[in-house]
Amino acid sequence: MEAPDETRDSTGFLDADLASPQEVLHYLTAIMRGVNPLPQGEDPAGSARPAPSTSERMKAAELLGKRYRLFSETAPQPEALPVIVDDIAGGRQP
Repeated sequence: MEAPDETRDSTGFLDADLASPQEVLHYLTAIMRGVNPLPQGEDPAGSARPAPSTSERMKAAELLGKRYRLFSETAPQPEALPVIVDDIAGGRQP
């Protein structure tokens, strides 16, 4: 029987079982940097996990880049140039 303070989301998972967005970003950053984010003893297979492979690091970098919109297809819009209107009275007439 679960404690009364444990709440479940719409899919039935306990809120404490779900990774927070900040936790996901920390995990991806650790993988991208080549650090094994799982402390010893937490590997599901029970064996020591080697450092992330190059393909795992590239995928983590890609996901982080997408998160921060580093690869957007739209070019930055140049700032609008000011338009000078010569409407001072007494000026030359064309």
